[in-house]
Amino acid sequence: MSRAFIFNASIIIAICISSNARAQTLQGRVVDDSLGQAVAAARVLMLNAAGDSVADVTTDADGRFVLQTVPGVYRLQVLRVGFSPTATGSFWLREGVGITNLTITVPATARDDPVMLAPLLIEGRVTSRHLDQFYRHRDLGLGDFVTREQFESWNPTEVTDVVRRMPSFVVRGNPTYGHNINGTMDTRRYRIEVATRSRRRNQECPVLIYLDGAYVGDTVNHDLESFALDALEAVETFSRPAQMPPEYNRLGADCGVIGLWTRSPQVTNGNSSVEFGLRYGASLKGGDLTKGRVGFHFVVPLVGPVEFYPAFHINVDGASQQFGGASAAWQVQLGLRLWPAIQTIPLFVGGSLAVEKLNSPLFGRPAEIDSGYTFFTGSAVALGPARPFAEVHVLDLFSSNRELQTYLGLGVQF
Repeated sequence: MSRAFIFNASIIIAICISSNARAQTLQGRVVDDSLGQAVAAARVLMLNAAGDSVADVTTDADGRFVLQTVPGVYRLQVLRVGFSPTATGSFWLREGVGITNLTITVPATARDDPVMLAPLLIEGRVTSRHLDQFYRHRDLGLGDFVTREQFESWNPTEVTDVVRRMPSFVVRGNPTYGHNINGTMDTRRYRIEVATRSRRRNQECPVLIYLDGAYVGDTVNHDLESFALDALEAVETFSRPAQMPPEYNRLGADCGVIGLWTRSPQVTNGNSSVEFGLRYGASLKGGDLTKGRVGFHFVVPLVGPVEFYPAFHINVDGASQQFGGASAAWQVQLGLRLWPAIQTIPLFVGGSLAVEKLNSPLFGRPAEIDSGYTFFTGSAVALGPARPFAEVHVLDLFSSNRELQTYLGLGVQF
């Protein structure tokens, strides 16, 4: 036996009742009242006599839905953006009687009618753009990650205190601290190792270190205590190559990787300690090599990427002549060197005041002092504590007597 009910003019419901002692299912379909097409992704709510929702479902691509509930008096409400909210009249769902064919027609709203949506709350984080790589790594969920907001509650006093809380790493006392190892004093108080590796091997396996995404060395050549905790924004650790991002998976990565991320981009190409270096160069003036140069320099970090960069050279006139016919002179440069904030290109620029003594007694010329301003650029690559470099200087750039100077050399941090 079948029955039909009409609840209101805008909603037509056809109900077929099947007898099933255990069935408590309501099946139906939502369609557009003007076109007769199925309305997909419509929300269908089953409301009890008190108006509370007891079941909630979304229509499929054919506009169909299935609801299950206990016997009682109910009504349905249909919600869909672009359609007017529609509710049926109340109906009785009896025990053992299921509604298996129900059609609800919903009227589309006029195009100009505004549609009020529920409030949308968007949560996000404000970070420096250079930290995007850290958060991409964290979203993959393959390593261990901590931000400043989290590790500040640990009350750390140095970077090592943060790393020791990372689950896959252990920090132990360094048994060779203060000892002379291969001619070099070991000043590291701690050894940092992957936890599983340290339990089965006694020999140290150096962990690779990245600063703001750039490789800077390993835990044998770089002491984590030399990194400033105040500048640290986040730390990531990876214990095995299989979980590492491709950019970290290089030779030695099987010993683990520690990624340090600072509050603002750091110039990882600059020095964090004093450097001493030896250099050799030549001058090109008027198309001829006029001087050979040998000398040394110091690098003293000042503020951020700025370094004090003094150098001293012994000049040899007539580099193309035999040494016996040349005369000696000297040059002092007092300069400042700047590392631009480019993480992957080890370039620097700078300027200096150059004071030079020209001394040519072999040719009967009196000694004289000359000075000028030098602008320079160059490149240096960090190989552990060693810094091979190449530089190009232009002396008196804005005069007709300008001079080009080139240098090659090697610096060592200490």
